[in-house]
Amino acid sequence: MPPSTSGLLVGKIGSIMIAPYGTTAPFTIPPSGSFDIAAAVLPGAWTAADLGYLHEDDTPEFGFDASSSTITAWQANGNVLRTLLNSKIRSVKFSCREFNRRVWALQEPGTVWTTGANGSYSASIPANGGNPPRAGLFELNDLDVGFKVWWYIPRMTVSAFGAFKAANQDTMNAQFTLNFEAVNSTDPLYYLAGNHPGFAA
Repeated sequence: MPPSTSGLLVGKIGSIMIAPYGTTAPFTIPPSGSFDIAAAVLPGAWTAADLGYLHEDDTPEFGFDASSSTITAWQANGNVLRTLLNSKIRSVKFSCREFNRRVWALQEPGTVWTTGANGSYSASIPANGGNPPRAGLFELNDLDVGFKVWWYIPRMTVSAFGAFKAANQDTMNAQFTLNFEAVNSTDPLYYLAGNHPGFAA
């Protein structure tokens, strides 16, 4: 097949939704033959999990990293005979702009909030909030051509995070990296759905 501009994907805007692990998938698993992402409506559990505005420069970056080891032999003068794949890590990194409870819950899980008077709130942060697994849905929209892609990850856990930085000319941005994790030994690690023509056979 010759190169085609329809194979390009520009993630101009999108959303990140991080829900509790075990939240019902945003579409039928496995996706049915009648699935139409243009007409799909997200359940409330996912729209309520939207992290809000993201940093315009540190947008979602999907990472693919591998760890390998090599086998060599004396007779082969040290040349590689075989390469073993030890692990393959899939992850996503992004920065949030909004300072809200959903973002805070990624940074400080287990926080207990109390509503005060006149729009006041207080929070009690545990010494060890743990690192509970979560489910994730990343929506990318290529507005110019009307393409939409969903990355649904049933299980993911924060593997790294940055600090809330207070600056007089910027928002308090929070950076996160989450690793995709297997639910079990048989289910897919994650799912892609979309109307991008590059997905066609």
